[in-house]
Amino acid sequence: MTDAKPLGLALDIAQIKLIHGELAAGNKATAANLLKYAIGDTPDVSLDTEGEKIIRMFFNAMVDANNYVGAAALCWGPPLFHPELQSVREIFEAAAVQPLMLSMGASSMGKTYNLVIFCYMDWLRDPEWTSVKLMSQSDKHLTDNVWPHLMQIHESCALRPDGKVKDLPSDLWMGMADCEKSYGFAGMAFKQSQLSSGAWKGFKPQPKRPITDQNFHQFGPMTRLRVLMDEAQQIPEGVWQDLNSVKASVGAGRVKIFAAFNPEDVSQAVVRRAEPTGGWHSDQQETLYSYESAQGWWVVRLDAAKCENVVQRREIYPGVMRYEAFLDTLKGGGDASPRYWTFARGFPPLQNSANTIIPPDWASTQRGEALYVGDVINVAAVDLAYQGADKAVIAIGRWGLAHGWRDQKGANHYFENRLNPGQKQSRHVLTIDQFFTLPKSLDVMGVTQQVMGQCKQLRISAEWVAMDSTGNAMATYSYASKYWGKVLGINWAESASETKILTDDVMMAKDRFDGVPSEMWFATKHWLDPNVCALLFNGTIQAPDMYSQMTTRRYKGMRNGRLHVESKDEYKARNAGKSPDEMDAVVMLVHLVRMRGGITPGIIEQKSRNEGKGAPQATTPTDEKIDREEPLDLEGSPLEAGDDVRGELDLGAEDGG
Repeated sequence: MTDAKPLGLALDIAQIKLIHGELAAGNKATAANLLKYAIGDTPDVSLDTEGEKIIRMFFNAMVDANNYVGAAALCWGPPLFHPELQSVREIFEAAAVQPLMLSMGASSMGKTYNLVIFCYMDWLRDPEWTSVKLMSQSDKHLTDNVWPHLMQIHESCALRPDGKVKDLPSDLWMGMADCEKSYGFAGMAFKQSQLSSGAWKGFKPQPKRPITDQNFHQFGPMTRLRVLMDEAQQIPEGVWQDLNSVKASVGAGRVKIFAAFNPEDVSQAVVRRAEPTGGWHSDQQETLYSYESAQGWWVVRLDAAKCENVVQRREIYPGVMRYEAFLDTLKGGGDASPRYWTFARGFPPLQNSANTIIPPDWASTQRGEALYVGDVINVAAVDLAYQGADKAVIAIGRWGLAHGWRDQKGANHYFENRLNPGQKQSRHVLTIDQFFTLPKSLDVMGVTQQVMGQCKQLRISAEWVAMDSTGNAMATYSYASKYWGKVLGINWAESASETKILTDDVMMAKDRFDGVPSEMWFATKHWLDPNVCALLFNGTIQAPDMYSQMTTRRYKGMRNGRLHVESKDEYKARNAGKSPDEMDAVVMLVHLVRMRGGITPGIIEQKSRNEGKGAPQATTPTDEKIDREEPLDLEGSPLEAGDDVRGELDLGAEDGG
């Protein structure tokens, strides 16, 4: 026969299912002959005893090759096991290689059942020296749920252990009759009232396997341990802390620790251990499925929205989430209800379960200054407010080529060629430096002159200023355009543009967003993304409201497939009337640079089709490798409304310049 590892990967699922059919019918010789024929050997087995040895060798080879899906298909068939399910593959593939794994999932997705099968296969591979601890929050749950699953799996397995199995239901133990009770399956309960379990004592592999054992060549002298914690959301913190002593023994496949749970609350001990680096964010609800958590656990999320029965809206695989049950959970509280996210989507409910645009951690990780080279362009965006409680705000920034950036702690990060890591390559970055609040006034000329004066002090030309041109702000924009220069007017009621946000995009903004506000907000998000790093916030900015505004603005998908960012009125209604003035100015500033900066960031930065519009000579910094870290001169006080800045302006001219 062929070598063990190739044999373990030699057959596809369809072939293995045929062998299972004969094995389950008791035709072990026939099953072995099917196997031998499939791998190119002569099918010459006549005795069932010989056939069983060959099939057992095949099973062991698959387990040793981490082909647990194939091994399970050999042992069980429908309706108990469906190897075609994507959830089965995700759990088995992760459990095979990860010593610490969390199975976080929706209801009826097999998050515990499949792990019991996995542990059974590991025990079946080495029944004399493998210990499996099945744990839950109560004896009742163990006896009513976990243990019956184990018994059903054991009794229906087409390949039994080679020897007599002893079952002690009253003790919640099952194992080989001639082995110590330290090995085999043992059920254990943790009470919610316990702060520290103390029951982990002795849960470590021991060098007890004799050299004469048939598996010594595969596993060496150490025994093996598998721990499965069911309903892990109910297990108290003390148990997890005590688990550290067992985790210290992880290595070489000797110890594997699994936990299965519904993520009911982010404060639960197991959900904290599943938390990804950077925390939980609503934008992960459709993207986060298999990942390593901040605490070092591998997490497999089982989302019922991806279950084959739900996707195809009919019951293909009995026993897992049905489409009707999924809809009932959705209808029970809508797609914002905690129950929907926990039991239908397998994701911890976040506050309000709303889709926010910018992840909260980016507000802190993307604070710093670009290390500019060559020319730097000073830019500004003005969000005006003539009535109500909204503030009139000017956002000031710098735009230019940079070879890296310096974070708040003073550490430098140098940009690399994304297609050739290790090779340094400069890229364009916008740094938000400061905000100014303008006095509220109905004096259109006075407000315009103050904006013009402030920008003149900061050496910002009209071409590098964006102004609100919506509603009452149109008068100020028109005045500035006529008597100052080609400022960029932004009408918040306009459609999205025919441009790309990143070079990687396959769609234009007009095809992705329902209007220019949505385009501007998502452009800000994508530029701020740490993987893009085209936008930074200077660490000296003192604007605490801005960070709240940045991370709490919501969006939703429209029926036409486009994305819609909530209006300012909707945001204010949720936030006690507070207006997102600073962030409105920021997204306008990003839009200005997109429209007139001549550059589109992405995996490969490219010149955009807007290059040359507005300020053609200002869009190409020199390639001279000189650190340009000069901050803007923000020491001068803003001009008051009404101060005359017209000395150098021809107010009689029709067009500024």
